[in-house]
Amino acid sequence: MAKTRVETDLLGQRELRADALVGIHTLRAAENFDVSGIRLQIDAIFGTKAVEERDPVRY
Repeated sequence: MAKTRVETDLLGQRELRADALVGIHTLRAAENFDVSGIRLQIDAIFGTKAVEERDPVRY
């Protein structure tokens, strides 16, 4: 059986895998905002984050 963790937000609690790199907010967004039908791969999210940390955008 996979280990899990429980996270809480204003909508309640959700069980996530213990080794999940995302939290409850990302999980809910992925479930609720599937507008295009195209699933974004988690690697794309972390790649974008790495680029942002390396070269932050300044406004």
